[in-house]
Amino acid sequence: MPAIRREKTNSAAPRAFQDRLESFAFSSVSTRTRPTNRASASKSNTPPATDQQPEEVPSPAKPDSTSITTVTKTRVRATTKRKARPAARSGKQKSTYAPPEKYAHLGGVQDAFSPNLLSVFIGLNPGITTATVGHAYSAPSNHFWKLLHSSGLTPDRVCPSTEDIHLPRKYSLGNTNLVARATLNQAELSKDEMDGRVELTEEKIRRWKPESVCIVGKGIWESIYRAKNNGAKIPKDKFVWGWQSDENRFGVDAEEGYPGARVFVVPSTSGLVAGYSMQFKKDIWKVLGDWVQMRRKERGETAPRQDADNLVEVGASSGI
Repeated sequence: MPAIRREKTNSAAPRAFQDRLESFAFSSVSTRTRPTNRASASKSNTPPATDQQPEEVPSPAKPDSTSITTVTKTRVRATTKRKARPAARSGKQKSTYAPPEKYAHLGGVQDAFSPNLLSVFIGLNPGITTATVGHAYSAPSNHFWKLLHSSGLTPDRVCPSTEDIHLPRKYSLGNTNLVARATLNQAELSKDEMDGRVELTEEKIRRWKPESVCIVGKGIWESIYRAKNNGAKIPKDKFVWGWQSDENRFGVDAEEGYPGARVFVVPSTSGLVAGYSMQFKKDIWKVLGDWVQMRRKERGETAPRQDADNLVEVGASSGI
C-alpha cells in the first residue's frame, strides 16, 4: 500500500481565510439581532459591518405602525370594560316594597306603657321573627337587649324579649313602634306609610308623657323630621347621634303643660344593619344609660324597681 504523502500547506492562507470567516460571522450576528433591538442599535457607536445588506434592515415605520395599532386595541378593550361596570352595579338596586297583605298572617307586638316613664323606645316595625314570637326585638341577631344591659338601662341582666311588657314596672322604660305591621326590613315600607304614622306615635307620647324617647334607627328620626317639617329632609350638617335639641322635643302638649319628651337617636339594632360597629353602638347607648341611671337616683328608684311587684302594667296594641 503506497504511503500517503502529506503536503505542506501555506499557513498564511488559512489564517487570512479564518479572519475573513470570523468577520463574516460577526456581521451576520449583528444583522440578525438589530431588528429585534432597535433601541440598542440606534444608541450604539459601532459602525455597521461593510458586508451588511441594506435590504435586510427593517423599515422603522413598520414597528411604529404595529406599536400604535396595539395601543389602540388595548384602549378600546379598556373602554369597553369600564362601560360594562355601572350596568352591573345598577342591577342590584331594586325596590322591595311589600304590600300589607304579604304578611297579614303575622301578628303585631304589644306596646309597653305606663305613666311617668324615664324613656320610651320607638322602633320602626316588627320584623318577621318578632311578629312570629310576639315580643319586641326577638331576632337572635338583634342587639337591642344586649345594648340595654351594657348601657346600664337593665343593669342586672340581659333580658329576654319576653320581658318587653315588663319594662315599665321593672325599669321605668317603655316600648312602641312607628309602624304596626311586620315586614322583612325597612325597604318593604314606603316613606309615605312611615311618615303617616308619626302623628299617631306622637299622640301616644302626649298621652303617657315620658321624660324622653329613644329613636331606634336613623330612618325613623328622618321620617319624624319629614312629617313635622312639611316633607323637608334633615340637613346633613344638622344630624347628630344622641340627644337632639330642645326644639325637637316629641309630643309637646301645651294645654297639659307637658314640654314634650327629649329625643335621643341611636342606630338601628337590627342585625341587617351592619354599617356601624358594636363598639360604636355601645358608646352611644352608654350616654342614654348614664342619663337614665342619674334620673333613677334623683327619683329614688332602683333597677329593677323594688316596688315592681306592686305596680300595674299598662299596655296597648301597637296599632292604636
